[in-house]
Amino acid sequence: MDRKLHRLDTLRLRDDQGRDHVVHAYEHLVHLEGLPDAEEHWHPTGELEFRHADGTRVTAQRDGGMRLADGTALHPLPVARPH
Repeated sequence: MDRKLHRLDTLRLRDDQGRDHVVHAYEHLVHLEGLPDAEEHWHPTGELEFRHADGTRVTAQRDGGMRLADGTALHPLPVARPH
C-alpha cells in the first residue's frame, strides 16, 4: 500500500536560548486501491508526524511544546493580542 505525507500546518516555536524554529505538521495518507480512478483516492490514517524544517523528527509534548531529537525543548511563540 502506498503512503505519503500531507502537510497540515507550519508552526513557529522558540527554544530556551531564544532561537526560532520552524516545524511542519504532517498527516499520513494511504492510497486506496481497487477504486475507480484510484490514483486520486488518498485516505488519512489518523497518524500525525512533526518535522523540523531541516527534516529531523520532532516529538510533541502534552504541554503544547515540542522536543527535538537532541533534547532541545521548543515552546510556542506568544500570541500577539491587540490592545
